[in-house]
Amino acid sequence: MEIQRLRLHGRSHRFSFGITSTPSVAKTLRVFDLAQGPTFVAALPLGLATELSGKPSILTVLEVFGEAWKEFYPRKPVTSLAYREAERVLLRLNFTRYVAISEHTRKALLSFDIESRRCDKIYPGIDYGFWTSGYANPELFRAGNRIGNRFLYMSYGRAGVSKGIEYLLDAALLVAKRMPDSRFLLVLNEGETYNLLEKRITESRLLRGHVMLRSRLAGTELRDAVAAANCVVVPSLSEGFGYTVAEACAIGTPVIASNTASIPEVISGRHLLVSPRNPQAIADAILRGRDGDWMVAPPKRFTWNDAATAYEGCFRKALAESRWRLN
Repeated sequence: MEIQRLRLHGRSHRFSFGITSTPSVAKTLRVFDLAQGPTFVAALPLGLATELSGKPSILTVLEVFGEAWKEFYPRKPVTSLAYREAERVLLRLNFTRYVAISEHTRKALLSFDIESRRCDKIYPGIDYGFWTSGYANPELFRAGNRIGNRFLYMSYGRAGVSKGIEYLLDAALLVAKRMPDSRFLLVLNEGETYNLLEKRITESRLLRGHVMLRSRLAGTELRDAVAAANCVVVPSLSEGFGYTVAEACAIGTPVIASNTASIPEVISGRHLLVSPRNPQAIADAILRGRDGDWMVAPPKRFTWNDAATAYEGCFRKALAESRWRLN
């Protein structure tokens, strides 16, 4: 494996990458038969470079927002329009094939007039060798964070506009009133959203004593936390797949999640599905979970072996549909 790094600086580096990386991608592609990359940042250089080279390309579509951009930026119509149009342009570049990481994402992709025959659904894999309760140490996490036997619910992941964390904080206020001895562990990446959430938590007497906000946990510590939690809450407004859901289910920790997008496809074991953007429903579900009142679904597994086999088939189809062939 060869890795090429481009040094980019500033807040707009993710956007500038699409332009500045295209020459490098096009040059590298000369010695390869096929190119593959994910949305959103890599889509532009992938599409441009393969158009210039004439070689086949596969775009892995992680999520499609479409009209949901308006809901994410209700007070910024120009911003929502810009993102929506950029998404449309990127998805309509001349890719040979598309891979959607869930059936929900595949259907959303088809709404952009992408031909169904060019779209494959391939679920990503979960590392079940890591996400297993057999290797987790929930007692160590509870002891190290002075949680003891308190009811602990948690949420973790990327602090994006589609994750619904603000609704979960509203729900946490309700839970703190009804279960004052409980604790909420919130693990998010640092950034503007994190800072705003931290400010809100600090300024609220109830949240200040109820929420344990963390910017990062080591992999094994995060696994310990998931195993230590009485439930994991995923209040997302949209999900292309739902890694947090799948990881918690793999550990065996019950999940409370929004009944939207791909989440019903992925969730299994003990769980509750709630309406998105509904703090009261989230709080009620957490209280139901405290009482052990769960729905139970058959287990689901998403392995990298299955994903790799499916990608190999997709690569072969892309090559067969072009003038390039495997030797």
